[in-house]
Amino acid sequence: MLGNRLKTLRIENNLTQKQLCLTLNMSGARYSQYETDKRQPNYEVLKSIANYYLVSTDYLLGLSNIKNSNSNRKQEQEIVKIEKDKELKFNILEKIQILCKEQGLSLFNLEQIIGFQKGSLDIWKKNSPEIEKLLLIADYFNISMDYLLDREYFFQNNKSKSIVIDEDWNAEELDEIRKFKEFLKIKRIIK
Repeated sequence: MLGNRLKTLRIENNLTQKQLCLTLNMSGARYSQYETDKRQPNYEVLKSIANYYLVSTDYLLGLSNIKNSNSNRKQEQEIVKIEKDKELKFNILEKIQILCKEQGLSLFNLEQIIGFQKGSLDIWKKNSPEIEKLLLIADYFNISMDYLLDREYFFQNNKSKSIVIDEDWNAEELDEIRKFKEFLKIKRIIK
């Protein structure tokens, strides 16, 4: 899905891979692998691509069909410029710790629930997490990737964590849905 979205956006913007790679400062071979789904970008590259096209990371990953809920492109470009000017260093692990605290979990508990190795989240203090692992965490907390990657400022209509709550489902049904979504995510990763 990511590869198709990247290729479609590039073509819609009348860009060659070479032009885009020069703009994003990345190798053509690597980007080509993203478009053919032979390789997944890390979260920093994913954010850069989403920022360039002014779309959500959820859209790029195929989790949403909505490119962007705000149609004011100039305003979005200004937001991106402000973010770059401030050189904000986002720490995903801190965001995950906040989410855990809100749920009464420790990082260790989260690792156990999601099936990560003990201490694997601590590695993210120095290394970039894999997209697949971020997707599992976003899915577990029922939040968007944009919230997790600290990009929710693009979506003025979604100033909250983008948590979706459907009052028609009971807790047991929601748990079954969550488990099924986890199964589908793992199935996607295995392909």
